[in-house]
Amino acid sequence: MEPKEIYRSLIRLHILLDAAKGPIDSGGVARKLDATGFTATLASVRQILRTLESRGYLVSNEVRKSQVRRMYSITKVGRLRAGDAKKKIGDLIKLFEPQGA
Repeated sequence: MEPKEIYRSLIRLHILLDAAKGPIDSGGVARKLDATGFTATLASVRQILRTLESRGYLVSNEVRKSQVRRMYSITKVGRLRAGDAKKKIGDLIKLFEPQGA
């Protein structure tokens, strides 16, 4: 598996887990990813958000403030997938902990 493929999966998971905390938008997601050391263009973040929405994990609506923004919220299915992913990640991390510690 190529590193880019791994990072793309981590970015998708990061976005889904972020949406579980509250509504998100592409600009905010891109800034958070940049702050954590992941590189993702605004266009790629938007594509990921649309893909997660098409799979039923997110739902979007337009919000008007100074300009129109598309906000994404997690769905029940998305929340189930996010919870499942967090559990599996926890299980994987336990595999790397020293035994008997």
